[in-house]
Amino acid sequence: MKLLTIYFLFFSTALFSQQITWRAEYMTLKYKTPEQKQRWDSISKSEGYNFKKIARSKEFYKSFNRQTYFLDFNKEASLYTHKAKIIRVAGEYRRYFNSNEIYKNLKRNKIISTTSVFHTPYLIKDTLPDFHWKITGETKKIGRYTAIKAVGTEKIWKKKVSMPDLSGKKNIKPAVESKIVTREVTAWFTPEIPVSNGPEKYGGLPGLILELHIPGKIYMAKKISINPRQKKEIKAPVEGIYITRRVLQKKRDSLELIMIKSLINHRKQD
Repeated sequence: MKLLTIYFLFFSTALFSQQITWRAEYMTLKYKTPEQKQRWDSISKSEGYNFKKIARSKEFYKSFNRQTYFLDFNKEASLYTHKAKIIRVAGEYRRYFNSNEIYKNLKRNKIISTTSVFHTPYLIKDTLPDFHWKITGETKKIGRYTAIKAVGTEKIWKKKVSMPDLSGKKNIKPAVESKIVTREVTAWFTPEIPVSNGPEKYGGLPGLILELHIPGKIYMAKKISINPRQKKEIKAPVEGIYITRRVLQKKRDSLELIMIKSLINHRKQD
């Protein structure tokens, strides 16, 4: 047993001492939290809303419940990308492709994310987040790997939307406001792949994250390959306007408020 452990440690060190590229394929499962369900129900029950439009949007988001992402990585850096998906909306098949990417440089402690707002590309450059992980020691098998449970916290933007009653019975002014809150995340990582990385922005553990639980979403590694034939070049994205997360969130909030006001004016004209 000791000889096997020594061999495994030597084999792992040899693998990651070279610039060998790995690819982890993650599947995401989305679900509504109790808070999201309550918000959706309140919108659906409000007077003056187009219920056919709500039904179509339900169908649209239902098709997004399962998505696939790729993490191409080595011991120093990684690139997280989205797989194109064929979805069916209102009886029509459409090809959806999310061009957003997340680049992490573990050696330099940097992360660069791409996003877009109304077709305008943006780049967000930051240091790698600290999730303040606490390793519990609980283990389970994920595929052929032994995974260890860790619990951490992260800071996110939480949005509060005040939706007016379009029937005009209640005088509620529309408002969109976001604030930073802290939430708990749970990760299952494997020291058998000794690289401090994982899906999306997550990482910081002594091994690759194979499974991740955050409110409303679960990430699960489906397949892990060494030197795959199909792979992305691991390099930082450069196309886009640099912006901070705070400014980006304010921009999104203001645009959503404009859309809500436009909906109100449209309903009044009807």
